[in-house]
Amino acid sequence: PTRVRYAVLALMFSAAFITYLDRVCISVAAPLMQSDLHLTQIQFGWVFTVFYIAYGVMELPSAWLGDRWGQRRMLIRIVSGWSVFTILTGTVRSLGTLLVTRTVFGAAEAGAFPTLSRALSRWFPLGERSRANGVLWMGARTGGAFAPPIAVALMSAVGWRGAFAIFGSVGLTWVLACFLWYRDNPADHPAVNAAELD
Repeated sequence: PTRVRYAVLALMFSAAFITYLDRVCISVAAPLMQSDLHLTQIQFGWVFTVFYIAYGVMELPSAWLGDRWGQRRMLIRIVSGWSVFTILTGTVRSLGTLLVTRTVFGAAEAGAFPTLSRALSRWFPLGERSRANGVLWMGARTGGAFAPPIAVALMSAVGWRGAFAIFGSVGLTWVLACFLWYRDNPADHPAVNAAELD
């Protein structure tokens, strides 16, 4: 049998990794952003708060759309959205634009993990799903672990605005790979043979 499902797992792992790259970047950039934008600690606290409120409110609707529209379509929408708003975070000039950007970022990223998990459930047999989901969540935690040193290195080289642009571009590259290669149904993937489908 072919083993295309493991390449799908690698794609989903990388999405989870990138999610936390983008999420953690603002935590590392916070002191520089506060200084450049003249924001107090309380004002910057609202920047984190609006992200999580929007993320929480949109989590169930986005997960529902992932089931209704299909995982490929929804993942392209989710990762494109969070990547664009990662890039836009690096362009903000005031508290107001930062709050709007982070609110839409949170709404755009919502539903990522339910949709990634649903994709794995379509590609992996029942006996392999727990391990596949474990690898998915390992991607998130690995992203969270590696994001701070990567962000520090990038900010030292290109500044905090440039770091957001680079992180967002990584997500858009993932979107292109997903669009060109991933399929919701294993039977629709040209590299999958009958033995793997069985």
